[in-house]
Amino acid sequence: KKALASAKGGIKDLQNQLNQKIAAVAEKDKSMAAIQYDSTHIEVIGIPMLKATFITVMVVTIAGLLLLLVLVIGRMKLQANALSERNLAVTALTSEFEDYKHRAMDKQTKLSRELQDERNKLQAMIRNS
Repeated sequence: KKALASAKGGIKDLQNQLNQKIAAVAEKDKSMAAIQYDSTHIEVIGIPMLKATFITVMVVTIAGLLLLLVLVIGRMKLQANALSERNLAVTALTSEFEDYKHRAMDKQTKLSRELQDERNKLQAMIRNS
C-alpha cells in the first residue's frame, strides 16, 4: 500500500509538473504567435493591417499626391502662359492705340495750322482790299 501510495504521490507530482510544462509551452506558443503577428502587422489609426498592405497604400497615396502636384503645376504653367500672352496682347493694343492717338493729334494739329493759315490769308486779303 505504501508503495502504491508513494507511486500515486509520484504520479500526482509528475502530473503537476506535466501540467506546468504544458502551461509553459502554451504560454510560449502564445508569445511566439504574438511576436509573429507583431512582425507582420501594423496598426494605423487603430486599424490593424498587414505591413505589405500598409506599404502599398502609402505608395499609392504618395504617387497620387505627386501626380496631383504635377497636374497642378502643369495647369499653373498653362495659366501663366495664357496670362503672359494676354499681357502681350494688351501691351500691343495699348501701343497701337497710343500710336493712333499720336497720329490723330498730329493730324489735328496740322489741320489746325492749315486752318489758321487760311484765316490769316483771308484776313490779309480783307485788309489789302
